[in-house]
Amino acid sequence: MRPNSGESTIEYAARLRDKALSCNFLDIDDRILEDLVQTTSNSEFVRKVLHKQWPLQEALSDAQIHEDTSVQIGAMGHQ
Repeated sequence: MRPNSGESTIEYAARLRDKALSCNFLDIDDRILEDLVQTTSNSEFVRKVLHKQWPLQEALSDAQIHEDTSVQIGAMGHQ
């Protein structure tokens, strides 16, 4: 799977979880995080996940903060 254009990391992770439930993965969260790291274009996200060895929830929390901040910065530029 790949993230859809305009899809947030949280939304993509939810799609991955839905798909992973039909598989026999030992640790679904690890597989989801692995896919996120392999498919994201955000190199800073990958660096943080690998360096800090974050579990999925920590990585998703950071991704959400980054995406929310990007939206706010974009909105400020349009004012």
